[in-house]
Amino acid sequence: MDDSSDTLVVLWINADRIAAADMAFQYARDSLLKDWWKRVELLVWGPSVEILCEDEAAQMQVEMLRHVGVEVTVCVACAARHRAIEKLEKLGIHVDGTGELLTAYLKSGASIITV
Repeated sequence: MDDSSDTLVVLWINADRIAAADMAFQYARDSLLKDWWKRVELLVWGPSVEILCEDEAAQMQVEMLRHVGVEVTVCVACAARHRAIEKLEKLGIHVDGTGELLTAYLKSGASIITV
């Protein structure tokens, strides 16, 4: 894990498409493009997994985030619950265990926002 003092974790956990577009995606993107943070990771949990699987606009926005350097990880347990692992992997989105990852971020002092 890189320097936690310059790491932002955006924890996207809700099914509100507007909040995702207007806050989570926008802030994650701008954080890197405007050098507010050196490292940004979007963690996708809960109902946001379903949004990401079903909503092409969300998929395009997440692809754009990945293109500018935002790391994107989807909770494997949530993806399995939504029967979405294969679809997400076909989209090129990293699916993995996120409980330990989030715990490591919390213990390291990384900045975390939840949307």
